[in-house]
Amino acid sequence: MLTGQDPVAAYGALVSGALGSDGRIGETLINTIPLILTGLAVAVGFRGGLFNIGAEGQLLLGALVAAAVAPVWGVPPLLGIPLLMLFGAAAGAAFAFIPGILKARLGANEVITTLMLSYVAFYISEYLIVNPLKEPGVLPATALIAEADRLPRVSDAMAAVGLVEPGGQLLGRLHLGLLVALLVAAAIAYLFSRTVPGFSIRLLGLNPEAARYGGVPIGRTIVMTMMLSGAIAGLAGVIQVLGVNYRMSSSFSPGFGFTGIAIALLGNVSAGGVVLAAGLFGMLQTGGQVMQRTAGTPSSIVTIIEGLVIFFVAVQLYLPTARLYRWSLRLRRRRS
Repeated sequence: MLTGQDPVAAYGALVSGALGSDGRIGETLINTIPLILTGLAVAVGFRGGLFNIGAEGQLLLGALVAAAVAPVWGVPPLLGIPLLMLFGAAAGAAFAFIPGILKARLGANEVITTLMLSYVAFYISEYLIVNPLKEPGVLPATALIAEADRLPRVSDAMAAVGLVEPGGQLLGRLHLGLLVALLVAAAIAYLFSRTVPGFSIRLLGLNPEAARYGGVPIGRTIVMTMMLSGAIAGLAGVIQVLGVNYRMSSSFSPGFGFTGIAIALLGNVSAGGVVLAAGLFGMLQTGGQVMQRTAGTPSSIVTIIEGLVIFFVAVQLYLPTARLYRWSLRLRRRRS
């Protein structure tokens, strides 16, 4: 309303653009997939008391490995996709190992090291895309990956098992990366609720001194946590290459890794919360594009909405404590 637009029309266009048809729902879920994984990557670090701000760089390296390897190797189709995911996750984990070992051995602030390494990853990928990995042509991008190495679409997978008619376009371009992201979320939830390594990470995040007293190897757990976080972020980059872009270019990521920080906070660093928060942000991103085209509302409004969501969540977390503090002050004054 402050920008001179009709808010009812704007929000109607946003909801319609995100959920108005099965094709729009598919686009929303496509945008949600990398956000689930980057949100999980940041949440894993938060659970261990570590602030992995470099998920963007780890995502870029995972995508770069997949985009560089896939066009030149001759692996059978059934092995290609799992191996590419493994290589991309390993690249993200190896890149996260650097701030992890610096934190464990030297006490280096992981916020600074992960953030600065994101710029290193960005410029490494930029150099390789523009120079040795560039496909002939005007566009600065790698070569397209083969059809066999691309993630199948949900409609094709459902047609293969007889659930829908062949050749249908159910959920549009949505690919099986959604299933991978949900499986990773379930695995992370199981890790933290049912396993000893997950308990060690949680204990480290809650109280490092208690963790040390309880026999948790602090240095090894820090490195393990950072590498797990980096592996999930790297996997996000691989899935984006194999399922959506089919190559890597200079404009590959619109900031999935940095948005993952907000998603992890909004999801209360739990796997289920991250999935729901990623779905919300996926709706805002998909519907925001339609809102700009049909209602004439600036797309930056969506970014403002995302920021306000995080702001009010942060206020809500501290509001009960503030109320209790005021009530305790009133009781003390009455007694005195």
